[in-house]
Amino acid sequence: LITFNGKKFDLPFLKSRFNQCNISWPSIFDPEPSHTDYYRIASHIKQLLPISNLKLHTLASFLGYKQTKTPSGRTLIKAYHKYIKEKDPATLNLLFLHNKEDIEALAYVTSIQAYLHFFKGDYNIQSIEYSKDNTQIFICIESSFNFPCHLSKSQHGIHMDLNGTNVQIAVPVYDQGLRFYYSDYKNYVYLIEEDSVLHKSMATYIDKSHWIRANAENCYTWFVPDTDFFNDFINYNS
Repeated sequence: LITFNGKKFDLPFLKSRFNQCNISWPSIFDPEPSHTDYYRIASHIKQLLPISNLKLHTLASFLGYKQTKTPSGRTLIKAYHKYIKEKDPATLNLLFLHNKEDIEALAYVTSIQAYLHFFKGDYNIQSIEYSKDNTQIFICIESSFNFPCHLSKSQHGIHMDLNGTNVQIAVPVYDQGLRFYYSDYKNYVYLIEEDSVLHKSMATYIDKSHWIRANAENCYTWFVPDTDFFNDFINYNS
């Protein structure tokens, strides 16, 4: 079973309609079959995608699907009720066109699986090199799957570029060690001279000219990894 947001919307919606009509829920859906929901897959990498939302046709258009200008599904609910009353063939054709394009769009969206395979480790590292000034590490990777679109992402000083089956990653090297980022950045202030953060409860003791409100990019402290860190990385990471 392949859907787009089917786990959250389509299957529960269908099940409620089966119940309203006193029709037994088909055994093929109970227990739930092998189900791939591409909305959930896309949500795992949404921060990587340069799109405004994760609607089916927004994502499909980004991946290369060319659709006609049909009304939205919400608008076509009224068209459906109109067809039930009037049996207008033009309205019926519009409904079929919308459903046809939904299926075609879903077929395009399945190609996004290539990104998920990559982040699950389906790749081979080709080379790892330092820059001449030793301030960056360049990692060249070959993905086992072809990416449907060229993507680039920069965050926390790290840049990643995915194109075809090639992946280029540039990672900064810091003498201070590693950055430990805090997710609740609204509770911290960034100390400009120290290049580190402090809990906002302590900010009252520091001149306001020496700190700014922290954000997701600068909410970190520095630490130098020791033997315990490398031997027990999972617990440190959690």
